[in-house]
Amino acid sequence: MYAPLRAFLAPTDIDRARIMGATVWSTGDPVAQFQGAARQVAAQAEALTRLPISELENFDDYPEYCVIRGTVNLPGYQKGVAPYALFGGEVEWTAGGAPVQQYTRQAEFVLTIPKQVTMPDTGFPLLSYVHGAGGRAHQVYDRGEFDHFDITRYPYYIGKAGEGPSQIAAERGWASSGLAGHASRDHIPQWGALNGVMVYNIFNPRGLAGNYMTMAWERIYFRRIVDRIEVDRSLCPDADPGPGRDRFRFDPQLQVNLGQSQGNWISSLMVAADPRPYQGVIFSAAAGTWIRLFNNNPGFELSMNSVAVNRVPILDLDDAHPFMMLVEWMLAGVDTITNLQNLTVNPAKPPPHIIGFSGYNDYMLSEPVQRPFFMALQTDLLGEDIGRTARRSFLPHITLGGARQLAYPASENAGFDGYGARTNVVMRYRGNNPVLLYNGHEVLFQSDAVKHQYGCFLEHLSQGVSPLVGMGWEQGGPCL
Repeated sequence: MYAPLRAFLAPTDIDRARIMGATVWSTGDPVAQFQGAARQVAAQAEALTRLPISELENFDDYPEYCVIRGTVNLPGYQKGVAPYALFGGEVEWTAGGAPVQQYTRQAEFVLTIPKQVTMPDTGFPLLSYVHGAGGRAHQVYDRGEFDHFDITRYPYYIGKAGEGPSQIAAERGWASSGLAGHASRDHIPQWGALNGVMVYNIFNPRGLAGNYMTMAWERIYFRRIVDRIEVDRSLCPDADPGPGRDRFRFDPQLQVNLGQSQGNWISSLMVAADPRPYQGVIFSAAAGTWIRLFNNNPGFELSMNSVAVNRVPILDLDDAHPFMMLVEWMLAGVDTITNLQNLTVNPAKPPPHIIGFSGYNDYMLSEPVQRPFFMALQTDLLGEDIGRTARRSFLPHITLGGARQLAYPASENAGFDGYGARTNVVMRYRGNNPVLLYNGHEVLFQSDAVKHQYGCFLEHLSQGVSPLVGMGWEQGGPCL
């Protein structure tokens, strides 16, 4: 039991005779069950003899790309009836550690095919988008810059159709995919799921953990489906599959994952747990840990104080409050922080290139929630830290995790033994739309500089080089 203590003391000059007492903590691996099950879910999808999808159809068309729509049958692993308000939602396990399938659901998905480049021999590189709370598959292409409000459609501020991440991807020769995930607006009625917030139901912690496992597992499963999909040329006649080809395919060895808000949490679990690595990850509206999520969002903190903990609502809910520590203990298996440790700090597979975007004054996920996320990844801050107060800044906080502040441009700033160098940076941006009250939560969709930076991130990866991140300026503009 004390071998770790002896190993720690050996290289130090600490006088053993002056040690009055010492404690060695034995800990488990909180993510082992979740990540082990992810490997089994991936194997289940890879063993399919036929694809569980509907006939594909041409659904929409834009100058840069066309939209292909279909449905897919996905396995579900939670017991009970969604959204698991008070009961159900737990996962049953086999003796071998596999989750027991409880149901099959039909989910909508979309694929976009770029028109301006010829498909490579290996297929189009693929950007996989993970929508946020209450989202849907279409947001990969129709969540663009703010256009108008619509109180009948969550999240109420509607983006310009066709100008979502699919457009940025197509400009750089990438295809994209979107899936209506578990607890999406298409899966659970909008108000029945409280616009996606019901998945955070702390009164049913097993169901809460099960929700996040399911949201990650089904996308790991779906990734294997997309790998094998072939799209007939007639569904996108303006795109070019190349000489002698009549179908479009997607390159399983050149893929980037992009998540926004709740989708960023799911994206983090996916890229950490999926046994097959992603070549790149784009993090936006990031968050971790559960403690910071629940006590730094005004709505969550109010509900925690007044309902869960039964305290005076206006009191601060401290990080070290016993109830918050219990929450983290219960949900550590699906925390971004615990899972991301296996991505960069102690990589269990080739780590991806990483580019992140931090919104200043994010009303939903403020800086105290964002900082632990990027500290866990040891992500360097690139460019200016626009925060000027202890609450709104990234520095010096992130230096505690080993991160630095770098000047533009940056590339291969992180080294990994056995894997070489990777780009691993985060930039900070202010919200620029007064109608949205300058909310930093939306910079991925509002900022041309952000779109230019992650567009060039994709372009460099498709060229087979490490991304070089320069200052962003114009969507679709030339890269360094």
